Parts: sequence; C-alpha cells; structure tokens
Amino acid sequence: MKELEKLINFYMENKEELNKEKDIKVVQYVKDGFKNDIIEEIENARGAKLKEKMRKEVEEERRLERLKELKVIILEAIFFSFAIGMLVNQSTEVVNLLNKEKTINITLFFIIIFLMIIYFFYKYKVYTHLIDYLEKKKERKDGD
Repeated sequence: MKELEKLINFYMENKEELNKEKDIKVVQYVKDGFKNDIIEEIENARGAKLKEKMRKEVEEERRLERLKELKVIILEAIFFSFAIGMLVNQSTEVVNLLNKEKTINITLFFIIIFLMIIYFFYKYKVYTHLIDYLEKKKERKDGD
C-alpha cells in the first residue's frame, strides 16, 4: 500500500495547489498514474494472498489424502495379519494331527482357503496400487 500512502501524502501536501491549478490534463495525468500504481499494487498483494491460500489448501488436501491412505493401509495390514495368523494356526493344527494320525482333510481345506484369500488379496492390492500409480503418473504428464 505504498502507492496509496504516496497518493495521500501527495494530495495532503499539494491540496491547495491542485485546487488553484486549473490545468485539468495535469491533474488527470497524476490521478491516472496513481490509480494505475495503486491497482497494480493491490493486484500483486491479492495474488500473493491467493497463492498462499492455494498452497495451504493443497497442503491440507495432501494431508487428508495421506491420512486416508494410512487408514486403508492399517485396515489392510490388520486383515492381512489375521489371515496369515489363521494360516499359521491351521498349519500348526496339521502338524499336531500328523503326530496323532487323524484325518486332516478339514484342516487342509482351511489352509487352502486362507492361502487363496491371502493370494487374491495380495494380487488385488498390487493391481489397484499399480492402476493408481499409473493414473497419477498420467495426470502429472497431462498437467505438464
């Protein structure tokens, strides 16, 4: 707001002379010059404020996106660890049953089921992450 202060100071110092001077062209030229300087200064100040606001909004969006990703990763890890735990439990049961020579069909069935769950879950997550990565890469390329 330096230009606005200059304008006010100029007007206060030269108020009487401007009123006495009847040369409208000079007065208009001074007004236009100050007006353009003030408009430019205000636009620059607004631009800086808008840039800062946009930067903060982008940072907030990134932070929220990271939190969502963290939530998904935690839930996936819980599910994945549960499935692996069940697989280990069933494998232990097979070892115990082999020692006692009982039928192990049901236990083997559950082992196969948990292996399939882990396999398909892993394949699905790799596939979705790969698709997300490729989409983000394409967006960055299109944005440039």
